Amino acid sequence: MRVFALALLAIATAGCPEDPPDGTGGAGGGGGPPNTCTVGFLGDENAEPELEAFFFGADEADHPITDASVLDLIEPPQGGRIIFVGARARNVDGCGVVLTASLRDPTTNQIRFDTRSANLIVEDDGWGTVKPTDLSVYSNIPACQNSWSAQTLYEDGYRLEVKLVDSAGRVAEKSFDVHAQCTELSQARPSGPDVLDECLCICREGYQIGDTCEEGGGGAGGGA
Repeated sequence: MRVFALALLAIATAGCPEDPPDGTGGAGGGGGPPNTCTVGFLGDENAEPELEAFFFGADEADHPITDASVLDLIEPPQGGRIIFVGARARNVDGCGVVLTASLRDPTTNQIRFDTRSANLIVEDDGWGTVKPTDLSVYSNIPACQNSWSAQTLYEDGYRLEVKLVDSAGRVAEKSFDVHAQCTELSQARPSGPDVLDECLCICREGYQIGDTCEEGGGGAGGGA
């Protein structure tokens, strides 16, 4: 009788799968549980969506992006070099926006881009912004290693295209003519001249993955 009872218990246990783990989500940085955003609509539902873009700099602060801005190339934990682009917007729903930033080589139309999902934070002026300095909700454009562009990242001009789409499909977008510059900032190791030298090597035109970077880098950094 005891054996029969244990068998029934085993069958019952096998038929009851464990609950799925909390916090499951898609690509683009994940997030908290669904339907927890209370931001609502930001601005005028009858007006065109507006967008302003900014980048995270080597001074670990945000800076507005305009035509002729010089964007900082920063080493992320995984290596290479990233341009971190954030955005603020109005006349959009602030919950569940999708932010995409692309860096385009104007000589070939080749691009590198990254897409992130976020809930905007309401600012005093009524605009909504991705959470400042939370780089998981910034577009992390993988600019280098430069095996994609026919130009040198830190010498030539590029086109930056930034687009934000809200949950209802409203689109706010803007493009900028920009330059980039190598920096000493690393999120993977101690910052310093070695980080800068490697950037000057792996971000130059003609670099191929596996090329050896000699000490001293590949030339002067900085944008125009």
